[in-house]
Amino acid sequence: MSSVHGIGVDLVDVGRIRQSIEEFGERFLHRVFTESERTYCDARARRFEHYAGRFAAKEAVLKALGTGWNHQTHFLEVEIIPADGGPPGVQLGERMESLLPAGGCHWLLSISHTEDTAMAQAMLVSD
Repeated sequence: MSSVHGIGVDLVDVGRIRQSIEEFGERFLHRVFTESERTYCDARARRFEHYAGRFAAKEAVLKALGTGWNHQTHFLEVEIIPADGGPPGVQLGERMESLLPAGGCHWLLSISHTEDTAMAQAMLVSD
C-alpha cells in the first residue's frame, strides 16, 4: 500500500520571475535553473510563465521533502523534467536524494500557469 510522505504547494508571481530574469539575466538563470530547464523554457512562446512554473515546482518539491528553501538546499539540486504527453517529473541531485525515505518512492507533480501566476503541487509517495 502506498503512503504519502510529503506534500508541497507553491504559488509564484510571473512578473517577479520576469523581473529577476530581466534584471539579473544569465546570473539568475544559471543559479536557479539547469541547462535542460533553460532550454525547455526558452523554446516556449510564453517563456516567463514556464520559468515561473518550474520555480514554483522546485519550491513545492523542497516543501514536500520537508526542507523548504534554506541555506543547505540549492535550486539546481531539483530539476523539473518535461514528459511527452504526461506530467512533468522530478530529478534530484545526490544530496537531495539522501533525504528520500527508504524503500523507494516516486513523485506526483502538477504545474499550472496563467499570464500572471504559476503554481505547482508536488507529492512524494512511497512505491
